[in-house]
Amino acid sequence: MCIRDRALVEGEAGSGKTVLLQHLGLSLARVLLRKAPPAESRLTLEEPPIPLAFEAASLNPGGSADVVRCFADHLARLLGTREDLCKDLLQGRYWLLIDALDEVPGARRGAVLSTLSALADQAKKLRLVLTCRPGTTDGRRQPFPTVQVAPLDADRRAALVTRWARGRKLDEAQSNEALGRINSLEECFSDDVHGSSPLTNPLLCTGALLVYWQEWQLPNNLADLYQRLIAALCRCRVGAGESAESFQRGLVRIARALQESGGTRLGLRKAAAALDPADPLGAEERIHRLVNATGVLRTESTDRGVVVRPWHRSFQEYLAAASLLDTAGSVDATVDFLRQPREKSPSRLHDPFWTGTLRMAVGVFGAGAPTRAQALVDAWLREAEREDKEPSPEARRREGHLLALAASGVREYRDESFEDSELLETLPTRVAKRYEAGGVDWAWRDRVEALDSLGALGDPRLADPRESAEDWVFVEAGEVEIGGDKDAYRSLPRQTFRHGALWVRRHPVTVVEYAGFLKTADSRHIPDEWGHQSLHATRPVVNVSWKDARAFCAWAQRAWKLPGVGVLDLPASREWEAVALGDRGGPYPWGDKEPGAGDQSRAAHSWGGRSLGSAVPVGAFPAGHAGGLWDLAGNAWEWCASVYDMWAWAESDCPHFSADEETIVSTAPDNFRTVAILRGGSWVDANNDLRCAHWISSILLHRSALFGFRVVVRVPPA
Repeated sequence: MCIRDRALVEGEAGSGKTVLLQHLGLSLARVLLRKAPPAESRLTLEEPPIPLAFEAASLNPGGSADVVRCFADHLARLLGTREDLCKDLLQGRYWLLIDALDEVPGARRGAVLSTLSALADQAKKLRLVLTCRPGTTDGRRQPFPTVQVAPLDADRRAALVTRWARGRKLDEAQSNEALGRINSLEECFSDDVHGSSPLTNPLLCTGALLVYWQEWQLPNNLADLYQRLIAALCRCRVGAGESAESFQRGLVRIARALQESGGTRLGLRKAAAALDPADPLGAEERIHRLVNATGVLRTESTDRGVVVRPWHRSFQEYLAAASLLDTAGSVDATVDFLRQPREKSPSRLHDPFWTGTLRMAVGVFGAGAPTRAQALVDAWLREAEREDKEPSPEARRREGHLLALAASGVREYRDESFEDSELLETLPTRVAKRYEAGGVDWAWRDRVEALDSLGALGDPRLADPRESAEDWVFVEAGEVEIGGDKDAYRSLPRQTFRHGALWVRRHPVTVVEYAGFLKTADSRHIPDEWGHQSLHATRPVVNVSWKDARAFCAWAQRAWKLPGVGVLDLPASREWEAVALGDRGGPYPWGDKEPGAGDQSRAAHSWGGRSLGSAVPVGAFPAGHAGGLWDLAGNAWEWCASVYDMWAWAESDCPHFSADEETIVSTAPDNFRTVAILRGGSWVDANNDLRCAHWISSILLHRSALFGFRVVVRVPPA
């Protein structure tokens, strides 16, 4: 164990500060009792000191100038001894392990810290480790070097699960299964905008393991997961005179107050006002108890005082959804409450900040009563019908929000609450039709949520290419002026390019389309992060190499129903640019307007210095559709058949395979100097990367979360 002789260890509630002190104390004790050599305990000490561990709240700071004498007397009382500890303190015979400075009431905290600082100053050889949560010292000067507790990364999380499994006497297969289940929860907490993932916190991660231990599986839906996780966390540290139920009631009240405030931070006094005033512990002390006992909440010191916040916003959203059921009771009463106008904000039903809570409400209401979940979704659909009667962009925006809520609710809780509901049949068609009619006016997040949900439920917009040749756009043979774009980062010289007739796939190859290929393909063609990708059927498949894409083309030539006679392949680089420009004049596929940002964006790209975080379902930015083609700009770079020799500075179109051949005929050598060209830009790229003329290149076997592909069918010359 490598730790300073003196340190202030800062970490969030549940991060393992107390366990660190316990581990340090036990390691010292083992060495002192000769049960472990210093090397085995990883202690780099010539003469191990005696560990003395106690809570900071037990200290009674005095006003004496002789802090060492005063502290020695206090320690003797705590330890129940009459020995004079003063000399031993001065000689560094003890290592003080002082836990939870943050739990010392505010009025005394500064005095305790001052006493410990003075003690360290007078007893130069004294070793001392003090723990607290971030912000506890409020910027006060103190002599202890600060050590931050690192969050759990994937490796540390794996180590925690392995040790937990060992303690439960699980075999290796069971341990790996547990780790896989825990890692699968990353999907629930992927958006760091909402706070730290609970899986980065040892206490919360252990709570998830406790849920797993109870039934050897984790719940299949979010509401059930949060209900079990919070229940497990509330049971972890119940003290005398307390109950898990009282912890949960307190959490629900504070979460509702946070949600009503429109944020994830609430001043300590305002949070306290949400609790039961008759609580004998006192509201503020109860909050600190909830923080330390459950880990669901945390406190932070700011320049405006102490604030309360959830560890992750999703906890707040679940608990606020639970409060809706507790206070409103019936579905009709809940919807009436949610649609009530508010003075400075939109109604809760249309407030984006309430979106996560409303999604969670479907699961909360449906727990044990599927008809309530169905009634809630039906109520949202009726509200959407009202908006449909008002032909305005704002009304269509509100309608899109409600349809996205309904679709995501049915998707998430399909097995539990909608298995026998006709909504599984009618909702996808309704959402798809309304999206086609007015989706361009929907908020971009609602578009993504609705289309992702359709991908899980069955997207009527997209035909199965093995059975239908609908989703192709015919491009007649012709001449197009390409290249010469001085504003593009990389552009071909200005030239006239003549291309043959093409059938161009309306959208990039999707995850569900690539999944059909993988059923018969060699395992080497499985994309990176395929498990995560497979959750989003209608997003473009990414993390595929040029070789993967060409192999897919050979398979699709035989497996797909094509729109006409011809060879299915990747477009050549010049073909791609000619198709993207069309007769619209460029420099972007849709014309000369800039890509835009936010809800007005014409492409899935980066705006305002921030990317979308991943590819999105195809067709999610309809304002950028061009000539019947989707996502020519943004979302994912598209591999082209053309290869490029970096030494010769020469581009060539890789010979295409014939329709009657089983394998691709390719002269592209497997060496580091040969690269393939990609076009179109991706979800991380800024405006200039989306220009039709711009291109990049990459080695043939490279995979990236930014790289996908689109296919064409070349029509033979007449």
